[in-house]
Amino acid sequence: MLKFNRLLTITLLVFPALFLSHLTGAKQTTTKPKPEWMKDTLLGIKPDNPKSSFAGLGKKRVIQIFRQFKMKYAPPWRYWLFNRDKTERLELHFHGGNERYTFSAFRVTANRGSRHEYHETLPKIANFKTKKGVHIGMSQKKLIKILGIGYKSRKFGSYTLFIYRTKNYPLSYYECIFSNQRLIEYSFGTDVP
Repeated sequence: MLKFNRLLTITLLVFPALFLSHLTGAKQTTTKPKPEWMKDTLLGIKPDNPKSSFAGLGKKRVIQIFRQFKMKYAPPWRYWLFNRDKTERLELHFHGGNERYTFSAFRVTANRGSRHEYHETLPKIANFKTKKGVHIGMSQKKLIKILGIGYKSRKFGSYTLFIYRTKNYPLSYYECIFSNQRLIEYSFGTDVP
């Protein structure tokens, strides 16, 4: 009889609280962790993070890049970096409204020639590989293993596009283009709202 009374008391105390929280629309306070793909960096640079821009490229170089563009162009603009043998190109994107000395997005592609006025070669970089291990030439299976399965896929002829995107602010994305199941281009960062 004593066990039944305890069970009845616990049930009468707990059940109404759960029922009322459901009726009032009270939300649980669990927060979703960031998806793995949002934690990626390139050359140690995180999107929209000036400290990481200085750490990844050097403070003097970043300030010089921003001075070049500030004199001639209003944002948005992009600066190109090449690997040592100029087979890959990294575009650093700056969108207006961002904090100074931050890059909003990164795009890596095979180099198809450059007529861009602002570019630089990084002699110590063999290829542009993210901290998570994403690089040009990798397979679709390996990319999914690294970034996870929360993507949307689209086909355009012989090309396949994988898109990872957040629905809340800040609007972050990771896009990968494959040809013959090999990565030929990827970009990630934050969208301009």
